[in-house]
Parts: sequence; C-alpha cells; structure tokens
Amino acid sequence: LLHTNPAYARILIPRLYSPRCPISPGKRSSDLHHLKSYSQMNQTDGGIRPIRSSVEVTQAEELADIAIKASESGKMISGISIAEPRLENLRLHGREDEIKFLNTKLRELNDGRTDNGATDVTTKKRPELLLVKGESGTGKTALVMQGLRNPADKMGMAFAGGKFDLNRTALPLSAFFDAMSSLTKYLIVNDRVEQIKFKIILEFEEDERILLARAMTGCEDLFPIEDISPHARDSLALGGKEAAMRLQFAIRRLLKVICSNLKGAVLFIDDLQWSDTSTLDLIRSIALDAEIPSLLLVGAYREDEVPESHPLALHIRELGEQRDIVITTISVKNLSPSNVMSLVADALRMEDNESAVETLAKLVHKKSEGNAFFVLMFLRYLYDERLIQFNFGAMKWIWDDVIVSSTMVMQNVATVMIQKLKRFQEGYQNILKVASCLGASFSTSVITMVVEEILPQTECASITDCDEIASLVTSSVGEFE
Repeated sequence: LLHTNPAYARILIPRLYSPRCPISPGKRSSDLHHLKSYSQMNQTDGGIRPIRSSVEVTQAEELADIAIKASESGKMISGISIAEPRLENLRLHGREDEIKFLNTKLRELNDGRTDNGATDVTTKKRPELLLVKGESGTGKTALVMQGLRNPADKMGMAFAGGKFDLNRTALPLSAFFDAMSSLTKYLIVNDRVEQIKFKIILEFEEDERILLARAMTGCEDLFPIEDISPHARDSLALGGKEAAMRLQFAIRRLLKVICSNLKGAVLFIDDLQWSDTSTLDLIRSIALDAEIPSLLLVGAYREDEVPESHPLALHIRELGEQRDIVITTISVKNLSPSNVMSLVADALRMEDNESAVETLAKLVHKKSEGNAFFVLMFLRYLYDERLIQFNFGAMKWIWDDVIVSSTMVMQNVATVMIQKLKRFQEGYQNILKVASCLGASFSTSVITMVVEEILPQTECASITDCDEIASLVTSSVGEFE
C-alpha cells in the first residue's frame, strides 16, 4: 500500500509504531528505509515509470524520514509507540523516599549471610513485618514491585507474592499458598534446590510432608513423597483445629529451611483487607518466630476498608503490643499536583519540558484528586477521545487546554469507566461480565467454557478475542490497585 499510494503513508506510518502492530521493530525500520529508497528510485530512474507525482514522493519521503528518525533516536523502544501515551511500566513519581527505604530493607536481609548464601547463626535477623496501606489505586502494589521485587531479582534474592480475592474469601490461606507456589517456582530453578529438598526430607516426617504437599497446591516438587507408601498418603486426615495448628507449625519450619539457604526472601501478601483469620494467625506466628532468618514479610491493604473493628486491625494492634518484633507501616497517599505533573510529562515523554503540561496536569489532578490509577485512566480517556494527539510533523504531543478543560468538567471517574466499557462491542461486554464473576485473575479457557455454556454465540465475541480482552483489563489495572 505504501508503494502504491503515498497517501496511505500518513495513515500507516503511525500504525507501524503501534504496540498492536505485528511487524517487529527492526523490520519496521527496514521497511521505512526501503519506502524512501523506492520513492527516490521512481523519481530518478528513467527505466521505471513513476507512479507518484514529485509532491507525493516528497510527502512520503518526509513521513518516512520522521518515522526513521523516531526509531533510530530511541523514541521507539521495544515496540512502545511514540504515538500513544506511555501508561505502563512508568517510574513511580512522588515515591522516591519509600523506594529508597524498601531498598534499604533488602540490603539489611544480606546482613549475616555467608558467601554461599547460608545463614551466619551468630548474626541472623528475625523476620520483619512490613505493611503498606493506602486507598485503592494509590499504587501500593506498584511500590512493592518497584521497591522490592525488581531490586530483589538483581540482588539474587527470592520474591514471591500472593493476592487475596474478594471472590475467594471462602478459601483459607489462598493468597499465602499462592505466594508459596511462586516461591517454589523460584526454588526449582535455583542451584541450591537439591540441598533444600534434602534438608526437607531430614527435617520432616512422612505425614508432615504429605500434609504440606496436600495443603499447598503447586509446591509438591519440594516435598518428595515417592518413597511414602500409598496407604500412608491416604490415611492422613486434614480436617480439624489440630491439623490446622500442625500445618502452621510445619510451614514455619519449612520457611526456616528455605530461608537458611537463600540470600534473602520476600513474601508479599496483597489485599489483606480480604484475608481470612487463618492467614492472619499464620502471619503473626511467622513474624514471632525467631528461628526464621532473612525473611521480610510484606502485606498490603486498603486502609479505607479496614476499620478499627476489622480482624486485620485487631491483629496488627495485637502484634504491636508484642515485644522484640519490628512492624513498619508505609502509608501511600495520593499524588501531589507536582507529582501528577511529572507523571503526565513522563507518560507523554515530555520530561525535559514539564512546564508545557502544567495546565493539563492541573486538570487531571483536579479530577483524579491525585489517585495514580485515576490519573492514568483520565490520560487514556483523553487519548481515546483524541483530545490529546501526537503530531508527527512536530514530533510532540498537542492538545487544546480550553477544549480539554470544557470536556473534563462533564467527566468523573464513573462516567469515564462507563464510556470505556461501552466502547466494547456487545460480545466483548458479555465476556467481561463473565470475567468479573471469576475474580481478580482468570484464565481464558474458563471464560471460554462458561461463555459457550450460558451465552449464544451471537451474544459473545469470538473465542480468540479473550486474550485481547484480558490484556486490556489487566494492563490498565494491575500496577495501581
């Protein structure tokens, strides 16, 4: 199409730089160079009949030069479009002190470690409970990810997380078991896994290994039970308070074995406001266990959903009354106007000219009240409504402050979200309705099965569209819950 009519170039070149474009970034740049040379060839080679006027050739070359320049100057990185706002994997603005504090906590986990990662028993540290609280959308999860998970990976430490789900409150310890499953995946590829598994065999009796393997789905690889007779596997009863206490004790001993052979470990439990009493009791027992080395327990919860009478609040107060236990709380607040301005400039790649986005940032801050998730949602809304657009000629974002202001007056978080959902065709909306009943995470195979069972094919999107729907939901929500 580009070679047939350069008028298409004005439409297709920006789309070449869309994340949805299936062409690899290297191939895009190559094709654009080819477009330019082809245009010049048609203009100069007398043996080929020109298919464009000189004006059209010049226009196509100019557009190709713009796109090539954007790609080669680093404006186009890893498939990220310069023509769309950057709303994912952003630097956390206004959280510099908190990130620095979390990095310090990770370095403290290294205290008392030997060169091979084992614990020096003379200097081992007790587990510490770190709580991150704030309203929904302020960026609690994003803070933990950037402040702990990313640096933990670089430092060779284990990071494992689990998340409570409002739709799974009837499943005790669900988020903790998810975190342990994540930790198991980390250990399986760790060079010390065989040593850890051997120590587990030495530490735990047969019935204890069976108990752990049955209770923690996804962790079976850590508990060799091949040598245990089938009769012994089937005879163990899991019910009752006694079994729950045994499981809690076994988990603490398991963490001692694991953490004694790692440089450090972080266990992150998200959305504690929906946690069950068993999880809170387990967290308390782990935090009070002086035998578990180099473990940082981290929990996040929505402060506005935890009144003083909430079980989580009661457990926190009770732990705070214990002696010789370290509990640190980080309160994540909404962003200030200056933080929002730097965030907007970052999203629009205008960090070197923040003052240019000052009016736009003030409007966004007023509507979002500084809630990080809402800030990004409003930016997406402005982009979807073409109120902010990327000008390829000027290589920058443009908008009209007056038009944006008049439009934003009529909008709030609810109306923006409703409009976003209404943009989906009816079939997509039906899939989202099903997904909303399945919890914070879901598999496309389950959605497919349910949709096919309860909805006629005419009322739902094609099955191949499920992955697209899932990516649209998770990419806009994941980091700023």
